Amino acid sequence: MMQLIVLGQIPGTHFQLTYGWFQLFMIPVLAFAAHKGYRLYVQKQNSQMQRHFDVISLRSLDQA
Repeated sequence: MMQLIVLGQIPGTHFQLTYGWFQLFMIPVLAFAAHKGYRLYVQKQNSQMQRHFDVISLRSLDQA
């Protein structure tokens, strides 16, 4: 059924993009983008946590 839903013909070709092919292409692209976004988020959190621990360490050294 999804193969019958035509989204449009790609200009300059005789290929028609159907909903099934659109999903086959877009799901991996979206999964890759989500994975990269998550990795950047985790990396940012790790660097912020490291700075936080550095500040705590400096404060404890000042108090000693």
